[in-house]
Amino acid sequence: MKFYKRDPDRALAGMAALSAEQRGAYNSLIDLLYSRDGLVRDDDQEVAHAIALDRRLWNRLKTELMVAGKVRVRDGFLRANGVAETIDQAQLLSSSQRARAQLRWNRVKSANEINEAEMRRRNAIQYTDIKKEADEAVDNVDKSEGEKQEKPRHPLSSTPALDEAMRRFKERWT
Repeated sequence: MKFYKRDPDRALAGMAALSAEQRGAYNSLIDLLYSRDGLVRDDDQEVAHAIALDRRLWNRLKTELMVAGKVRVRDGFLRANGVAETIDQAQLLSSSQRARAQLRWNRVKSANEINEAEMRRRNAIQYTDIKKEADEAVDNVDKSEGEKQEKPRHPLSSTPALDEAMRRFKERWT
């Protein structure tokens, strides 16, 4: 684990009966347990090296912490109060958040897939409607009976007034 929640009030109350030396070793052991996801073998040489203590000092402190009820050995692994429960809670939270993220990702992927023949209207509503109107206008002109009508302007094409306004804008700002 890269991070664990710690309640300072509970920690201080729980370690009130410990000496400063015992507190230091206990805090280092807790950090070691969290950094290794609660899997620390009961190997005094290895633990002493990991928490930067002399092996003989660690042996004495471990015995004192065991007598105080702070540390236990179970199935060949060291255990400390509350560590296993906190790791279980963190793993449960992590897996539930991972599942939520995967569900969200799957929804986004399925929404991005185009399963229909046409593009969804919300993506191109203006262009398709304008294009449809322009095509209908051109079809109506073609079907007229030889009358000389001015071909309707495409809605996306510029007008002479717009061209003049753009020319003045460019002259002024360039």
